[in-house]
Amino acid sequence: MRDSEDLLSKVKKAIAATGYPLELEIAAKARRLGWIPFHSVSYEDPESGKLRELDLLVYKIVRARRIELRISCKSSLDKQFVFFTRPRGHLPGACDLKFTPVVDDHERRSQIRECLASMRFFSEAREAANYTVVSGKDSPREARALLRDALLSSITSIHDRILPRGLLFDPRGTLYFFLVVARARMFESWFEEETAGMETREIDYVQWSGKYDVPTSYYGLTIPDVHGNNVPFGDVMYWFSDWIRVEILRDSYFETYLRELESHFAMLDDDTLVLFGKPWSAENFPRLVKGPPGIGRRAIATKDDDGEM
Repeated sequence: MRDSEDLLSKVKKAIAATGYPLELEIAAKARRLGWIPFHSVSYEDPESGKLRELDLLVYKIVRARRIELRISCKSSLDKQFVFFTRPRGHLPGACDLKFTPVVDDHERRSQIRECLASMRFFSEAREAANYTVVSGKDSPREARALLRDALLSSITSIHDRILPRGLLFDPRGTLYFFLVVARARMFESWFEEETAGMETREIDYVQWSGKYDVPTSYYGLTIPDVHGNNVPFGDVMYWFSDWIRVEILRDSYFETYLRELESHFAMLDDDTLVLFGKPWSAENFPRLVKGPPGIGRRAIATKDDDGEM
């Protein structure tokens, strides 16, 4: 009996040291608020051909549009994440909100930013220029690699149903957010010109923008649009952009984040919602896409309202 208790204690301790409890808890919080979570979503790395996993893909249909969160979970109770921030700049066409079908219209994209201007994704005044991880056990390089792995896992999941062929052909509006949810204490540090010194504070949210290296082979492809026309991939990526903004938040802020995100879209009127594409309804399902075999239907294996991917 004693041996069984000792083994159970060891197993519980080993489980607590992994990121799985956080992943399960985040999924449960999302489900409680009406979101649908999927665990360990596999996608193929185009460079190596190896399968990779995203911890969580969570979605909800809000006002007949799909809001999709691509989440990497990181639990590091013995480490502190430090983000060195700067005033957020603006790169034309880059680091913007990701949505499909992609829009090749500057005015329409500006309208989207304006109607969601108060959303934290757009209103946050600062962004991380760099980051480090403070740890008493691991070397700084090893500890930092843990956070970098979480950031890149969220970004590279773009290959799950989006790149290279899922940018245009589905007319239904889908919005994508890239997240790292951390069970760790987070700090922001910046140079304050007035005091000519570094300032530091504890935070629950920060943004970091990373450029994704799109495989060069993709630029030789053409992809179908909603009318069955084939469009050069590079032309579409000009509008979609290979810069991705990742939102990093503490697990204690996650439910508030979901409520705030949903409330912004719930308040939009019908005329504004048209900016994001057509509603998620049966008549808009892309069943009759034309084009080369295998291209039109690869990116969407989704069913509308039954909770399946």
